[in-house]
Amino acid sequence: MPTQRHWGDTPTVVQAAPRATEQLYEPGYQYYKAGVMLMELDPTSIAQGSLFVDESRRETAWQLMDAVDSLS
Repeated sequence: MPTQRHWGDTPTVVQAAPRATEQLYEPGYQYYKAGVMLMELDPTSIAQGSLFVDESRRETAWQLMDAVDSLS
């Protein structure tokens, strides 16, 4: 499922999962649990900015992910 904006923080990916499920669901089929594959990953140092997205959220998200990463 392509996204409009590329994000690497777990909360954003987790929020996108139900939307993807709703788009893929078709009545009458039996569904099973499956894994997720993330493709076309880029380093955070080369992220393209946007005029239409609040970039201040991005720094907060990375600080949160750094804190979570340091716990594991």
